[in-house]
Amino acid sequence: MKISISALSIAYGLTPEALRYYEEKGLLTPQRQPNGYRDYSAADVETLRRVRLLRSLDISIDTIRALQ
Repeated sequence: MKISISALSIAYGLTPEALRYYEEKGLLTPQRQPNGYRDYSAADVETLRRVRLLRSLDISIDTIRALQ
């Protein structure tokens, strides 16, 4: 399964900027197409679900990164 940043942002109610932020912080590591577009795998989607859950519990990005 490969999903684009726009499809993933719509599916999870996040902005593409939020997904890029999670990538910048090392929480998500999508594959890149030759044109630079991001492809999110099933593992990335599962990671995003965990990140969203932990963030809803007010756990910091740094702590989430350490838990990964």
